[in-house]
Amino acid sequence: MEGPETHVPHAPHTGHRWWDFAIGGAAMVVSLISLYVAVHHGEIMEKLVAANSWPNIDASGNVVEGRLPGSVRFEVAVRNNGVGPARVESLELWDGTTPIRDAAGLAARLKLAGGGMPLSARLEGASIIGQVVGARENVKVVAFDGSDAARWGLPMVQLAGQLETRVCYCSVFDECYVADSRANHGRAEHVEKCPAPAAAFDDDIGRTLLARQAPNAAVTAPTPPASVAK
Repeated sequence: MEGPETHVPHAPHTGHRWWDFAIGGAAMVVSLISLYVAVHHGEIMEKLVAANSWPNIDASGNVVEGRLPGSVRFEVAVRNNGVGPARVESLELWDGTTPIRDAAGLAARLKLAGGGMPLSARLEGASIIGQVVGARENVKVVAFDGSDAARWGLPMVQLAGQLETRVCYCSVFDECYVADSRANHGRAEHVEKCPAPAAAFDDDIGRTLLARQAPNAAVTAPTPPASVAK
């Protein structure tokens, strides 16, 4: 006894072989276009997310009015003018071509700009290396509050004008950039990874003060902002 006959459905045919090929080809083209659009849309979305998370960091020396009447303030600040956060990997400072390696070195250059006058100023600062700087955030890495604006205003302005900076930082997507005030008009350039700094600035003020006061002493945790006299 024979079972029921099974019919296998076939793709519809128009009766014209060339027309069937044309329809199949058109369907393939539409599929390829759809695939391209999907991939392209994904790339656009990826770039859009990256653009909305793009940091733009620079460092500079500034002279502003001090906190006390008649005082003047010199500060090194790191600013993020971008729209996304960034992790600061390294910071380098120079007075012209002379490297500045820590806050004490910065005080020495300030004293030199003042013609060797004794410097009495309140020193403040914040650690920045390895820290995340948010969008539109401004971090004061080192700040000197000079008690006599008439005496120290001009030397501070002179040092701020001579200060060169280089900072390397990375975005949340590990896209890294170097902003060098001596190159490319200070605009950040993309790099594969942050290079080892030639003369890294030590932003640990507590360690700097201890090292200067007692070179052989053990280093402890950073202290709160302290007063220094040079």
